[in-house]
Amino acid sequence: MTDEEVIAGFLEVFEKNPQIFVEQAGAVDALKNLSNTISDRTDKSNEEVAHAIVEWCDKYPAITNEINSNISRKLEPKPIKKEGQEPML
Repeated sequence: MTDEEVIAGFLEVFEKNPQIFVEQAGAVDALKNLSNTISDRTDKSNEEVAHAIVEWCDKYPAITNEINSNISRKLEPKPIKKEGQEPML
């Protein structure tokens, strides 16, 4: 998984499934620390930001699993259907 996938995966889970953060004890309160850590690294590489996210997620396995499953779904090839193409039987 690339650094960009980690960052995008975290943001996607945060935006589309915020309830998972509430369900994990202490996760909501810990988001402020993560936000501060990321803010301190805004001039750093994606690698450092992704590393901060991964370290934070290590404490919250359900969030990590949700991020990983979202990334896995995106990596699966999707069939391409061209306009006007008849479905194969």
